[in-house]
Amino acid sequence: MVARGQSGQSDQLPAPSPIEKTLAERATHVTEVTLDKNMLAFAAKFMDKDKDDDKDDEAVKDMVRNLKGVYVRDYEFDKDHSYTSDELEGLRKYFEGSNWSPMVHERTKGIAEGTDIYLKLEEGKVQGLFVLDAEVRELSLVLILGPVDIDKISELGGSFGIPKSAGKAIKKAEKEAGK
Repeated sequence: MVARGQSGQSDQLPAPSPIEKTLAERATHVTEVTLDKNMLAFAAKFMDKDKDDDKDDEAVKDMVRNLKGVYVRDYEFDKDHSYTSDELEGLRKYFEGSNWSPMVHERTKGIAEGTDIYLKLEEGKVQGLFVLDAEVRELSLVLILGPVDIDKISELGGSFGIPKSAGKAIKKAEKEAGK
């Protein structure tokens, strides 16, 4: 996953990394979702047809209309811990430096599991979110590019291929961050 804040790449969805290709080969089930700005605009039209007067739903629709991309990879394995700590660290390295800031690092000593959440901050505003959620038999990567409303983003869990667990991880991170 190439998501560094380098010129020209910061608003583009990443190409799968060699680590992701290896994980996909070992996984028993793989879900891959890649939605660029055009696909999100198309999806937002369907959301618009759902004439719901709920202000929260409208805020989520507005957020989706302004996103630049959504990238989701979900790998399910038939054996416990079918990925290594080194592979997880390799995925995290893409978000070190530049304008991505770690928000949550959750680890279990001696086990390749945990949750990481990074925010892309530009001029004090959240312009991207990355979630890596590693569980015993499942590994989920979610990258959202564009203006992100942290209060509304967890509501996208279960939509656009974003696993519900990502929404739970975000809510958990908000709670731990004292929101």
